Amino acid sequence: MTKQEKINSLIAEWNAVTLLNIFEMRVKNVKTGEADWIVWSVGHNKSSMIAESAELKTQRVGWDECFSLDVHLNELHEKCYEAISESKKWEHLEEE
Repeated sequence: MTKQEKINSLIAEWNAVTLLNIFEMRVKNVKTGEADWIVWSVGHNKSSMIAESAELKTQRVGWDECFSLDVHLNELHEKCYEAISESKKWEHLEEE
């Protein structure tokens, strides 16, 4: 299978997912102390998996034919987590 065929296969696998295509992360507003959620909409284009949020910068992970869809999703989730960690407005709030 060629590189592009493998990437097309990963995209097809993602398109077949029937669950909600989101990441939800519990956070606390640093200024107010109020608990909230950041919701990332997860999608793709021909070159990347993409997570978009109204609160933080869009995160991307380039398609790599050597890795599974799970690896791509885990890496994207990690980037979203790091974006919250680097934010001056939000802190992670562990669920009780």
